[in-house]
Amino acid sequence: MENDPSLLGAASKKFIFSEHRMSIAGEAVDSTGGETLSIYDPSSAELIASVPSATTEDVDRAVSAARSAFERDEWAGMKPASRDRLILKLADLLETNAQEFAEIESVNSGRLVDKDTR
Repeated sequence: MENDPSLLGAASKKFIFSEHRMSIAGEAVDSTGGETLSIYDPSSAELIASVPSATTEDVDRAVSAARSAFERDEWAGMKPASRDRLILKLADLLETNAQEFAEIESVNSGRLVDKDTR
């Protein structure tokens, strides 16, 4: 049995079938090597996306950007209550978009999208 893309919500379809880039230091970037990885729906072996294949340089840039962001005063100097509010806001956003995340992961893992849960 194969997944039926028509069962996906609009936001899930938009994400899955859009162009994908890496995010480094808040910027959407391609791999410095220019290579991509093909992503297949395991339920159908159908190509569903291509994503940048990170090089060692890309990973080093991402780790450096994350370390820098973590150590900047905006986060390191933030009061715990403010951090708590940001983390709770992130949790709310994840909960609000849970259906979209579930659909995307469903396709990614080869599990069938269940039309009854829409």
